Amino acid sequence: MLVVENTIITENLFQITLDAEAVASSFKIPGQYVIITLENQKPLYLVIASSVGATKWTFLIRDTNPSTKALKESKVGGKLNVSGPQGNGYPMSKLLGQNIVLFSAGTGLASFYSVISEIINHRDEYQKVVLLHGSRLEAELPFKEEMLNWVRNDIEVFVTLSKPTDSWAFHEGRVQDILRHEKIDLTEFKSLVCGPSQMTRDVAIVAGEFGLNQANIFTNF
Repeated sequence: MLVVENTIITENLFQITLDAEAVASSFKIPGQYVIITLENQKPLYLVIASSVGATKWTFLIRDTNPSTKALKESKVGGKLNVSGPQGNGYPMSKLLGQNIVLFSAGTGLASFYSVISEIINHRDEYQKVVLLHGSRLEAELPFKEEMLNWVRNDIEVFVTLSKPTDSWAFHEGRVQDILRHEKIDLTEFKSLVCGPSQMTRDVAIVAGEFGLNQANIFTNF
């Protein structure tokens, strides 16, 4: 696939967009990922942060290893070896007609981009939808403009920073701290979670304290 955009967000975070027009129809389930193989590097498994069926696929990447560094250096117009969409994605059929709470941290929000797009496209088929997201720094907070659109489409959005500046006026701390502050009753909710393993464990424990049944927590793997 051809690189159509490569945007540096911070020193350690970047966003890359590929031309997927020829294979757009192969992306069928929110939360699916692709495998990008770079010469002499370990393969990268990256979730598609675009709407299902989109002709351009965007990926949000934290630069943490030689493979991500090599991808970060990709030039617009360059070609990458990209697999078709992989994985089962999120079980959207289990969310129909339900209240939904989404928990994400860092680049984990990328996996919810397609989920939220699907919900917005069929908003009357879902009940209350709440997103709780955590980033380290405000500069690393992804999809700010998209969040405004999500709110306009009746999705509640709560954001927290673990390393806020003095000018930050919203939640501080970890994702689960939002729950402790907002005290959201999750008894009648289904949930999707995406983030580091420790975060997912902590969220499950705290969400359970607010009524979320562990059997109603789903991931995309």
